[in-house]
Amino acid sequence: MFTRLISGLALATVVISFSSQPAQAKGWKDLEAKYLDARDDVLTVAGGKKLRLREDETADNRIKESRLALERLPKELFAENPKKATQLLLEDILHETREIALAARKGLTQAKGRAGKPLLKAFNKEKNARAKRVLAWTLAKLDDRGAVLSLAKASKGKDSRTRATVAQALGEMGARAKGPGETALRKLLRDKSIRVRFAAAEALRKLGQKVDKYPTPNRDPKTGLPDHYAADRVVFLLDASREAAEVAFDDPFAANEDDEGAEEEKKKGAEEEKKGKKKKKKKKKKGKKKKGKKGEAEAAPQPLSPFQMMGSLVTSAVEGMKDARYRVVRFGAQSTEYKGGFEAGGPKQRSGLEAWFGRRLSQERDRSVVKALQGVLEDKPDVIYLFLCGLPTQRGGRDYTKESLERIGVLLWGEGVELHVIRFVVPPAQEARTEGAKQARQEFLTRYTKAVSEIAKLGGGHARTIELSRQVEEAAKDDNQAEKLDVDLTKALSSRDAKKVAKAFRAAVESPDNEGAILVEAIAACPDPRNTLPLALDALLGSEPTLAAAAARGLSKNSDPRVLFAIAKRFRSEKDPANQIRLLHAMGRAPGQSVTDGLVSAASTLPRDPARVAWRYLSERPAAELTSAKAKISRRARDLTGLAKAYANLALAKAANQPPPGREGLKPGAGQFLPARFQESGVAFVIDSHKVTKQLLWSPPEKAPDPAEDPKKKKKKKKKKKKKKKKKKKKGKDPTAEDEDVPVTVLDAVRKEVTRALEAIARSNATANLYQTGGKSFKARVAEMSRHIEEAKIFLAKISVGNQRDVLTPLKRALHDPNVERIVLLVSGLPIRSAGAGDPADLLDKIRKLNAPRAVRIDVVYVLPPVSQKDPAAVARRKDQLARLDNLYAQLTDQNDGRLLVRTRLAGVPKAPEGMKKPAEGGK
Repeated sequence: MFTRLISGLALATVVISFSSQPAQAKGWKDLEAKYLDARDDVLTVAGGKKLRLREDETADNRIKESRLALERLPKELFAENPKKATQLLLEDILHETREIALAARKGLTQAKGRAGKPLLKAFNKEKNARAKRVLAWTLAKLDDRGAVLSLAKASKGKDSRTRATVAQALGEMGARAKGPGETALRKLLRDKSIRVRFAAAEALRKLGQKVDKYPTPNRDPKTGLPDHYAADRVVFLLDASREAAEVAFDDPFAANEDDEGAEEEKKKGAEEEKKGKKKKKKKKKKGKKKKGKKGEAEAAPQPLSPFQMMGSLVTSAVEGMKDARYRVVRFGAQSTEYKGGFEAGGPKQRSGLEAWFGRRLSQERDRSVVKALQGVLEDKPDVIYLFLCGLPTQRGGRDYTKESLERIGVLLWGEGVELHVIRFVVPPAQEARTEGAKQARQEFLTRYTKAVSEIAKLGGGHARTIELSRQVEEAAKDDNQAEKLDVDLTKALSSRDAKKVAKAFRAAVESPDNEGAILVEAIAACPDPRNTLPLALDALLGSEPTLAAAAARGLSKNSDPRVLFAIAKRFRSEKDPANQIRLLHAMGRAPGQSVTDGLVSAASTLPRDPARVAWRYLSERPAAELTSAKAKISRRARDLTGLAKAYANLALAKAANQPPPGREGLKPGAGQFLPARFQESGVAFVIDSHKVTKQLLWSPPEKAPDPAEDPKKKKKKKKKKKKKKKKKKKKGKDPTAEDEDVPVTVLDAVRKEVTRALEAIARSNATANLYQTGGKSFKARVAEMSRHIEEAKIFLAKISVGNQRDVLTPLKRALHDPNVERIVLLVSGLPIRSAGAGDPADLLDKIRKLNAPRAVRIDVVYVLPPVSQKDPAAVARRKDQLARLDNLYAQLTDQNDGRLLVRTRLAGVPKAPEGMKKPAEGGK
């Protein structure tokens, strides 16, 4: 009996033990799966891809939860299995995505004792210097005696940057590092590396020890440059962009010297006052100021460029170097180095550096910090000083700060390099005059400040700002540059005048404005192909739209036949659709039968979008020129569709001396958002689905209460009114119809107008795309409306409002559809705090590049709630709102041949009464 009981208990124990093992394994697997899923979400967002979401979640909530999970789950992983948890996090601590690496390091430090042994083992075995440095900082957070011993042992390693990192880690441990750690630091004071010696001295000071031999560097409060360099290798990375090359600014450090001199004089004066000699001292000072070169006091200070200011700072820094070695690299599209490799500092370097900094900078448009860092990190510097004159950009001026920050983090992670940033804030050539321009400038400065701060943070360094101011005389010259050129641009240029024109052209390209555009147009119209045509083509095919348009106008007016011949020759060999369209802009308006014949030939051989532009210019040619080419036009117009067909019909009508085709309904009427007729083969409508579109466009006026009316009867009347409204809805009556009892929101009005436009498109058998500016996805219906009109109406009815207003994504998708020849954007605000937002200039640049090979017309309609003219504050707010909207959308339409409309009411809906209450944010 007893034996059976024992055997039964044993069997039960075995069963329990076996049944418990899968439960433990399942717990670890579940936690590991959650951690890996959270890591994948962070990787997806870092890579710019979209998350796969459930129906009941948003992208913001999902990524927020994933980031919290990366911070929370390591504790649970260590509680379940410390060994596996340590192994998992050690794999992530050198992950290329910095966010994941930081989360892994934080998880290891939070685990403390549970991660101690595996972490120490990994640190002791690690051979890779970069991994060793990262793990050294992790060990510094552990309250473990073994961590001190391991760091003390690692202080004897071969890599100097690793020894310096170990010294810093021991200093971070504080009192815990006393004993073996303190002994190791004392030995490092005799290290062959300057940086290691200074790092050990600083660590000992943190441990409470007094070390005078290697003092902490004092940094200049304005530039952040130290009075001595506690490093073996120092790199100065200098921005060589066109902003850095402009010689137009006052020296910001000259004022500083005067201030310092005044302070010193005050101190000396106070000391002399005690001795009774203050007056004599002042007299001597005045006498000294009078001496010097004749006219020195009256001479105005010479303007400087930011690059020259960088040169002055770097030269002074190099002069003061004793043991440190330096390297100077200026970066742009291509990096250029002073001499090559690291040089010993000292006063002897001044003349060579001044000559190098005195060389003329090429007009770089690239400011890639990533490329520059990749080039200098290979030589293992200790400290990098990065000088910037604007946001990190790549060729073409497109800002990519977010992407570059991630890549900079990857490059610097674990390298043991300090990165300090000194930014120059270059003021624009003309101060912002409009509210929109002021806002754009402020947004740029905010992004610039944030980017610089983030870069310095990634490098464990500091950020400093140097504000620049333009010299008034230089600014005045720039403003009147076109008038003061003093060159006759109506005839061929002499060699002297050609140099003047080239210099003025470069100035116009550097600071494009209205005066610069006038000058570029005049240069392009100058009948001197040898000297002015290369400049005009540079502006025409460049990235600045204002100057490109000016160059096209000037070239079309040029009277020298050689200019037109050269453009036509370039056009025949050009394969890029974007450049084909720009060259058509230059040729299309030029006079002469040869231009008309060339357009007819080009229209049948070019790709679809450039061909449409060619037909457009052909339709604008004089009737006499079209008549001689009528037969060719007629043959080549047979298979055309959309706008190309409309332009061909107009050209044929001109050629036959017939009246042009009717244009009724092609423009929106009063109170209409959209035209009644479309000629395009495909139209895309981008509909604002932000929650602000629930605001009321119109609401029924409140009836004044009758004093003699019984309150009970009044209540009954209200009930009858509600029943009446319900009956109307059941009948399916349009809520935006002329019904004084039904309020109309902004979105209701847009739905009605787009529905009317879709019906017009259906009659012409064209295609239509529908996009919304927010939501989980941007749904589109790309189909002939004659067959899918009901499906499109259902899509419109189901548009739901949200918090996003992403205009970039739907515009991209619309431009990728080859059928689309026109885009209409119906918006009620800016894409602030939404995907695809950012700096207006950046968004415009992206759209301009996407639309350059397409030449699709982009129209914008502001659909806004009405404002009572009796409320001055509301009128002022609306004025400010329009200025902000114009800053983006007015430029969008100008650069893409579009039209801009402002609508506060819809035809058929009564005007809003003056006394209408301000609608709530949520609206109806």
